[in-house]
Amino acid sequence: MAQMFLYTFITIYIGSHDSLKQLEIDDKTKKSDNITAYDAMMFPVIGSAALLTLYFAYKFLDPFYVNLLLTLYLTLAGVFSLQGVFTTILEPVFPNFFKKDEYVKTFKLPNFIYKEPIVFNTNKGEIVCLILSFAIGLRWIFYKDFITHNVLAVSFCFQAISLVILSNFLIGFLLLSGLFVYDIFWVFGNDVMVTVAKSFEAPVKLLFPVSSDPVHYSMLGLGDIIIPGILMSLCLRFDYYLFKNNIHKGNLKKMFNDISIHESFKKYYFYTIIIFYELGLVVTYCMLFYFEHPQPALLYLVPACILAILACSICKREFKLMIKYQEITDKSNTVDDASKNKKKDKEEIPKIQETPVSNAKKRITNK
Repeated sequence: MAQMFLYTFITIYIGSHDSLKQLEIDDKTKKSDNITAYDAMMFPVIGSAALLTLYFAYKFLDPFYVNLLLTLYLTLAGVFSLQGVFTTILEPVFPNFFKKDEYVKTFKLPNFIYKEPIVFNTNKGEIVCLILSFAIGLRWIFYKDFITHNVLAVSFCFQAISLVILSNFLIGFLLLSGLFVYDIFWVFGNDVMVTVAKSFEAPVKLLFPVSSDPVHYSMLGLGDIIIPGILMSLCLRFDYYLFKNNIHKGNLKKMFNDISIHESFKKYYFYTIIIFYELGLVVTYCMLFYFEHPQPALLYLVPACILAILACSICKREFKLMIKYQEITDKSNTVDDASKNKKKDKEEIPKIQETPVSNAKKRITNK
């Protein structure tokens, strides 16, 4: 259980803080993906389709070849994901090795394949990180030890939590509620999820050794970290907004320019939800041993996370503020144009600028 706490806390903590970069008004390095209400509703449907596809693949095809194909594909994806993690961690420590536009190459493919030139832009630091990531990926393929397995799995979690953005809390609640039902149905309703989880060898779950003779692992699916994790990252950004708004009084350019992920501020919502999340893991672990049957972790984690946010917002008398909070991701608007409508909309909650946009003040309002 201690391993589970350590893995989940570190991954969610660092990934959430890295997501603060998505609030920057300058979009030179914008890479975020925004989840809409429609996306949230479709998650359980798409997840169910993918799960059934894997289930029938293992049932009617040779599991060896299914695992081989998935292992190669997901390991390659994990290598590039891990490179991003190493770059995020090492760039502030060795900035001279991560100079922008250090090596720039342009390639031109035949027009019938791709008309636009392809620009390859990298630096010494990214090359070293890629080599290190490939070494870890190769070790996993040949040795399949649980440490490198977990390193690759954690990299997926880190990138998802730091780059996938929920626009507001209502979409987050909708997403978690849908996957709450999905998880319960596929674990308790039939053996599909359990069968796939036990057959799947690729790094899409965290492994925790519980015995050495014979070797036995307990597991935690990455979805049980990523889905609550992106809601926790939203809580951290909301904490950051409250902190900055208190200082700059709604001046978005000052609030979200040159954001530092190391900046110290009060993190009431973030720490509340992460404590409730870890308590939810404790309950999951206890139920697992009590019933001696695999448990859908989201059955316990979803109520814990939603209750944490509601309780914190009510205790701080910020429930309406939390519900109205909105992060803008529409690239068609800008902060500069937003100032034109400041007086007109000053009674409403300000919206956070996620990407520089050209008409934003029609969407950004100030309290």
